[in-house]
Amino acid sequence: MAGPATRSHQAYAWHRVSEDEKGDNLVGAYKWAAEHWAPLDRRDVSVDDADPGWTQDDEKYWWAILNPDGSARPAYQSLLQARKKWHPTLT
Repeated sequence: MAGPATRSHQAYAWHRVSEDEKGDNLVGAYKWAAEHWAPLDRRDVSVDDADPGWTQDDEKYWWAILNPDGSARPAYQSLLQARKKWHPTLT
């Protein structure tokens, strides 16, 4: 899955993907889960947002799909687009 996109956390470097890859991975994981775990309702699954106090020096920062100020990252946009496709009646 997604991980740190910075060199400051080398222990997690093997997780490193771009923000777009993070979105693709998350959308693919939700799709797989829906196909293999029938009771899963994608509307009920929570994903990480960044704590307002996090900076790029916090390794947790890189796992989030929202920025500390609440603005969306590409992964969030990917999930939002997928949700609209999966549940067209939701806004």
